Amino acid sequence: MEDVRQWLESYRKQLIVAGAAAMVLAPFLWTFFLAVLFQVLCIAIPVAAVGTMIQIFRKGKIHGQKRAKDGSYAKDSKIPAGAEVPGARTSGVSEPTEADPVQERERKAGTQPLKEPEQDGRSRSNSSCMALTWYQMEGRIRILRLVSRLEKEGIRSFSISPEGICCVREKNRYRRVGALRAFPYREAHTLKNELGKDRIQAARKGRYLWLSWGKECGR
Repeated sequence: MEDVRQWLESYRKQLIVAGAAAMVLAPFLWTFFLAVLFQVLCIAIPVAAVGTMIQIFRKGKIHGQKRAKDGSYAKDSKIPAGAEVPGARTSGVSEPTEADPVQERERKAGTQPLKEPEQDGRSRSNSSCMALTWYQMEGRIRILRLVSRLEKEGIRSFSISPEGICCVREKNRYRRVGALRAFPYREAHTLKNELGKDRIQAARKGRYLWLSWGKECGR
């Protein structure tokens, strides 16, 4: 440390002059330093890119040679017929699956669980009953009122849409004459017998159910 102090004291004036000169010349020398750095980068980046491309090309060439050697070795090597290849699985042969011990025990004891009956028949019968209930509770009264009103106008048929909207056919259009609330369109076929008791004929044409009575029934 003493040697450093002596050296600093001996060259103190020179260091002060050099520092002042550097501070004065620094703004002018920055452009020179930046130009040198730019030139170095312009030369180093292309050289590095070319070097990496050469390395990648060499690695790919080496891997290609190894694959070619492996392929030629596989062609030259002969595997005897019937020999098993490690890692290969024979196609067409299914491995035996283990049976469930609980199911096997129930099968032997004859206590297999009963299958649940299908619910389609019940759902259909329920929907048919609901349609008949609707007709007896409110549908019959509404339809008969509409029939009597249309008879006064000389009309003996009208259509019912899936939404329960009732319309009559005129010359170039259909006129709405009423609406049936909660009309069971899907179970309309179950209402034919009930409508027949009231001398009303029901026929489905496309998406609409047509009701007719009197002279229109023969058409």
